[in-house]
Amino acid sequence: MATVRAQARRVAPVWRQGAAAAIFRSSCGKNEKANPRVAPAATKVEAKGTSKKDAVLALISRKSGATLAEIMEATGWQKHTVRGFMSIIGKAGTKVESSKSEAGARTYKVA
Repeated sequence: MATVRAQARRVAPVWRQGAAAAIFRSSCGKNEKANPRVAPAATKVEAKGTSKKDAVLALISRKSGATLAEIMEATGWQKHTVRGFMSIIGKAGTKVESSKSEAGARTYKVA
């Protein structure tokens, strides 16, 4: 039986492939490479009423409120994120009622 040796080839991470590193002059005068991992600041501004916060507030403002599953589906959030968000808006002054049905579904609505 013949032994075959494979040599591992080092490949640059996906975020580095084909990316040219920019050189800039820092405030202290040294030339440094720009960090390619740092994305430029987001400049996109959402129109009023289109944020996830607005979507959740619209859902829980309905007469019947919204279930945890409905909020998760509308926002793409996980359960713990929805619960944390409800805590934050409660601390911000929005009164939120939380109830659990006999089936075990958690429902949130504005008080």
